[in-house]
Amino acid sequence: MYNSFKKLHAEKRDLILQISMEEFAEKGYHKASTDTITQRAGISKGILFHYFKSKKGLFLYLVEHTRDLLEKKVMSEIEILEEGDYFERIKKMMIIKYKVALNYPTETEFAARALLTPPAEAADEIAALNAKYMEKYKEKLMQDFLYDKKLLEKLPLRVDPEKVIKASAFILEQVGAKYIEKYKSQGMYGNFDEFLEELEFFNDIIKYGVIKKNKGCHIMDKY
Repeated sequence: MYNSFKKLHAEKRDLILQISMEEFAEKGYHKASTDTITQRAGISKGILFHYFKSKKGLFLYLVEHTRDLLEKKVMSEIEILEEGDYFERIKKMMIIKYKVALNYPTETEFAARALLTPPAEAADEIAALNAKYMEKYKEKLMQDFLYDKKLLEKLPLRVDPEKVIKASAFILEQVGAKYIEKYKSQGMYGNFDEFLEELEFFNDIIKYGVIKKNKGCHIMDKY
């Protein structure tokens, strides 16, 4: 569908996407102007619609492009993460995700708006796109990579490792969603310390809720 656009020189593609993203992130879907986008990008509206068919088509392309970009940045950092402790690993994963958001504020703002408050015209497509990403992260291979089941198998667990991973994934998603919302009203730098404090709190909840207690020994004495 977007073959003509993909054939453009990379610099021109990136310019159109960056300008479009800034316009949507700043003004929202309905107030974003394709006239402003084309003027700033140095192209005609006819060319823009040739590439994307419509304003909605441009918006949906941007949503997928942005999600892919942020995912790649996060995954590239996680791939080189060396951590032998499961709970330190999931904490560092969250910090990586948050720092990527700090480094890509426009993209994060755009992606958050699209996900949390999609325009009615594109709500079904956004929901389908989000479901695709959610299914990807539920896949066993992906969860084994992200949460590293082998690290859990070294611990004296009182529940199945798979359940620990599911609990960890659920909590990470909830904490992440909460701080994306806070970012929109407070700014990301303003709540980073609060984010770290809450991350430590939930890490403790998961850790000391799944490890066996020894008779006559308080769990905190072991770690």
